[in-house]
Amino acid sequence: MYSCRPSNNAVGLCKHCYRYVSQQNLIDTGWGIVCSEACAKELEVSRNIVAVSAESLSQSKPTAQVYAEAISRNKKFHSSMVVTWALGLLFSIMQSLSKGDKDYPITFAAIFFVLIFYSLLKIKINNAMLKKLAKLL
Repeated sequence: MYSCRPSNNAVGLCKHCYRYVSQQNLIDTGWGIVCSEACAKELEVSRNIVAVSAESLSQSKPTAQVYAEAISRNKKFHSSMVVTWALGLLFSIMQSLSKGDKDYPITFAAIFFVLIFYSLLKIKINNAMLKKLAKLL
């Protein structure tokens, strides 16, 4: 094999397999010594994994920022839903009045008012959460 015993003038340990390496079998990769070409290839794979991980970590956002972006999207969604619910309410009232039905608009008005109230409440909660997160960022 490519390794030697410490008594046979070992100069170090293989950076990949941790076997003793003699001067004759030593391969310097620039990132450590290895005992064989196979270990050199494995060490290069490890170096690439570390480099990719470091790069992706440097590009990541803080958790508070990711959370703030998600809350902002949720706030925009509920803002658009208020308009949608209001248009649905208006449409249902106009439709029922054209047919002369009075129970229909009351039922749908109650449903749409609950939906509008829910969306307005979510917008208010999201605003409060964004203010708290702004202090962290």
